Amino acid sequence: MIKDLLIIIPARKNSKRVKNKNLTKIDSEELFVNTIKFALNIKLTKDIIFSTDSQKMLKISKSKFKNKIIYHDRNDKYSSDKYKINNFIINFLNKCSF
Repeated sequence: MIKDLLIIIPARKNSKRVKNKNLTKIDSEELFVNTIKFALNIKLTKDIIFSTDSQKMLKISKSKFKNKIIYHDRNDKYSSDKYKINNFIINFLNKCSF
């Protein structure tokens, strides 16, 4: 059984197909906020990392979640359409020490 689950939530500011997708409100809250809330309710979670290239999403998440999650201000290089999410996660985990 998994005891320490690491959750990484990647949220780009420039969605490919739906403009501002992560800032779209669903049930009066932004999509990425609902995702973070969902992750916080998972009982086996040790850490939640919210990675974004959007200063607006960082500001909103820091005001709502303060010290409950780990923030990663993602470089534009890792947020482009050319850089696949699995490559970002592998690169990110290689640079971190948990």
